[in-house]
Amino acid sequence: MTHVARRREFEKYVLGEVRQALKDYCDRIESSAVAAGLKRAPRRREPEHFDWIVRYQIKSESFASIAQNASYKFMGARRQSAKRSVELAEYLELTLRPSTS
Repeated sequence: MTHVARRREFEKYVLGEVRQALKDYCDRIESSAVAAGLKRAPRRREPEHFDWIVRYQIKSESFASIAQNASYKFMGARRQSAKRSVELAEYLELTLRPSTS
């Protein structure tokens, strides 16, 4: 076996060990967090979602108005702005005001 081949095998072995140790560590931390009653962070929250919830909750805009006037990258439809706002409100344990539309 050449020096290069031995090195490649060694690197592969070490990276495998590190990968497994990291996975085990993350699993332990996650288990401890769940046992402590912590909630998992939302998978993905765009800044727009926070804007939508503020526009709905504080500025009393309808989801239809938010969707129509959004100048964001995804130009979401009413259903998307409502869905993302409701999901975020649930995560934040925020009771949304009743819908007027």
